[in-house]
Amino acid sequence: SSEIASCASEISAVCQADTLSDCMPDNYVDYYRATFCPMAQCLDENASQVGCNCQFYQNLCETYPDGDFGYCNVARCCQNEEDDMKRQEICLDAIGKAAIG
Repeated sequence: SSEIASCASEISAVCQADTLSDCMPDNYVDYYRATFCPMAQCLDENASQVGCNCQFYQNLCETYPDGDFGYCNVARCCQNEEDDMKRQEICLDAIGKAAIG
C-alpha cells in the first residue's frame, strides 16, 4: 500500500476520469474500481494510511465474499480495533500478511 500512497493522486485521477480500461486489461477494471480506486481516493484525501488500508480489506471482503483469502478477517479486526497502532500491528501486519501470503 505504500506503493499506492506514492501515486495516490494519479490513480485517483484515472479512477475519477473512468479511464481504467485505457491502462489495463478489461478483466482487471472491476477489481481496481472496487478496491484500488477507493483506496487511492482515501489516501489522496490525506486520510490515515492505516484507515485506508483497513477500508481496502473491507472493500475486498465486500467484493469477493466467496473468495475470502482472509480479507474479511482483516476487515473485521480493523472494525474491532479503534487505535491505528493496534490496527496496524494486529490486523494489517499479522493477519493481513497471512491473508496475502
